[in-house]
Amino acid sequence: MSAEECAQKILHAIEYKKRTLIMGTQGKLTVWLNKFFPSFVDRQAYKLFANEPDSPLKK
Repeated sequence: MSAEECAQKILHAIEYKKRTLIMGTQGKLTVWLNKFFPSFVDRQAYKLFANEPDSPLKK
């Protein structure tokens, strides 16, 4: 998604006073998975962030 598309979606959400905005297929999939499998999503997010360089989550 381009920066312009992202900005348009954000402006649209602000205009219509949307409380939340989920963009992209990956974001929608993550929200859906978290609704039904919250522990799984927590573990995957932890693994993802722990593998980042200079992560404070590294063991």
